[in-house]
Amino acid sequence: MLQQLREYATGPVAFILLGTIALSFVFFGIDFGAAGANVAMRVNGEEIPRQQVEALVRQNVNRIAQSSQGALTPELERLVRTNSISLLVNQTLVEQAAQRLGYRVSDSQVAEEIRSVPDFQLDGEFDRQLYLDALAANNRTASSFEAQVRQDIERRQILASLEQTSFVTTAEVQQRVALTNQTRTIDYVQIPVGSRDGIEVTEQEIQTRYEEFADVYTQAETVEVQYVELLLADVAQSIEIDEAELLEAYEADKEVRYLTPEERSVSYILVEGTDERSPVEARELAAELVTQLEGGADFAELAAAQAEDASIVSGDLGWVSPRGLDEALSEAAFATDAGAVTGPVQTSFGWHVLKVNDVRGGDLTPFEEVREQILTSLREARAEGLFIDRGDELAELIFQNAGSLEPAAEALELELKTVAGVSEIAGAAVAANSDVRQAIFSAPVLEDGLNSDVIELKFGHLAAVRVIDRTPASLRPLDDVRDSIVSVLSSQKAQEATVALGQEVEERVRDGESLETLVEELESVQAPALAVDITRRSRDVPSQLVNEVFAQPEPAEGGEPVVGGIALYGGNYAIYRLTGVKDGELSAEEGASLRAQLTREAATQEFEVFVESLRDQADIFVARDYQDGVTP
Repeated sequence: MLQQLREYATGPVAFILLGTIALSFVFFGIDFGAAGANVAMRVNGEEIPRQQVEALVRQNVNRIAQSSQGALTPELERLVRTNSISLLVNQTLVEQAAQRLGYRVSDSQVAEEIRSVPDFQLDGEFDRQLYLDALAANNRTASSFEAQVRQDIERRQILASLEQTSFVTTAEVQQRVALTNQTRTIDYVQIPVGSRDGIEVTEQEIQTRYEEFADVYTQAETVEVQYVELLLADVAQSIEIDEAELLEAYEADKEVRYLTPEERSVSYILVEGTDERSPVEARELAAELVTQLEGGADFAELAAAQAEDASIVSGDLGWVSPRGLDEALSEAAFATDAGAVTGPVQTSFGWHVLKVNDVRGGDLTPFEEVREQILTSLREARAEGLFIDRGDELAELIFQNAGSLEPAAEALELELKTVAGVSEIAGAAVAANSDVRQAIFSAPVLEDGLNSDVIELKFGHLAAVRVIDRTPASLRPLDDVRDSIVSVLSSQKAQEATVALGQEVEERVRDGESLETLVEELESVQAPALAVDITRRSRDVPSQLVNEVFAQPEPAEGGEPVVGGIALYGGNYAIYRLTGVKDGELSAEEGASLRAQLTREAATQEFEVFVESLRDQADIFVARDYQDGVTP
């Protein structure tokens, strides 16, 4: 199988990531054209619907917006959309290759992976309701999330296969250690940025900066916007569901959704057949062990007593589900009460004696506890069709009445709302969404005063907008920004003076004068730090200084120190002498860990080659309207 894998893995390295968005993508070798109404892409003949692409785009946009704590710019959102297509193509290719190469992921593997996610656990145990709530909060369905988990496991299986054959030499490990853990010894001092007090800024300098940076001091155009919005939640809230329907839905789904899967803690003794012990004799021995246990023998002591016989194996299976065991073992274990012994049970390995230590799960959540959840679910299911119809009606009304939102608001009983102070990069209410702002500042809406098209902010949230007032961009008066300009120019002059002083001291140190003596001549400068050992990870020395020192060549043995200086963030100037370099060392344990890390890195690079080769060989079609402005 590994040989097959390596036959696929040919071609140049392409740095792509699965599970994250790689912020670069070029459509090499991809056919762009018209597609069926619901087809966004075809990868080696496998069709990917538009809903799947849009769901992934929304998920990635939301994730990045949350991490950046603000709405995405139109350019970044466009880039996320473009790279989501790349991500989905790569995922599909890897999944197809995994199937061809014989990799398989069972349902129990997917379930175990999901149950192990901390976000889905309550007090250390998997909580089904927490799981479903988390998916709902992220607009995900259980089936789509489980499919993603399956794909991730397949990818890890491929990576694990590559790791098994990736090779890292001792010399490579030693070289990485020498560089990564290298220690450099320096003397250094920081000259603090001078005070801005007493620095003179002329009127001409203020005027010049005001004119040169007019865009900085310009108030962007803002608009006041009228809008209507249609929410799936509002449509759902208006739907009546009677009690009988709620009970019927509960009964239909209770085995799947509201019943906690039963698990059992199981210990075992396995008696194998050998050349000296026939299968019949093995069964008889296993039956004798069962008899002893039923007679009161301690399971652990009896298992330990068999330890000298290599053909008798014992252990603890931990907590298992019915699907996590061999069929025969599952039937026996789940037909046995807690504390009881059963067997002998035959499998392909021999005869098993089982003890069920404990039982958990199997609890049914009462109807009363999930009634509101079922009500919401039924409402939303029925509301989707009605929401789509009302969305179509909204689109038709705003098109027929292009200069006003009032007819649509009246016909659909929607509230006319307004929001002011909206610019191209920021806004409140619906205008916090970049798609909405893009529509607001489009020519038909901004210049011609027309309604926008219906905009989908997210699943279940539609809006339409029109501009009702404009405040044009204007240069703020000089008097309003004078203090800001003076502050900037004063800081610049103070920093320039500090750099000039620092460079003068640096040059004198390079000419052979003593750093300690020179510092004594300066006011408000602390004594230099001498013989300081730093690594690339040092945090008690400014990071810029660390990077600068490690960018320098090593001083010649017995030669002069390397002298340099660098302006630091905040305006200080650092002067240093590099006096010594010592290559890094690792313990045997740390070396083994580093070798494993380098092996994983090598496997990841091979995986990147593998995915690139799949792209080179693939037949990929992307609907033209998904080019998103990128030329193939």
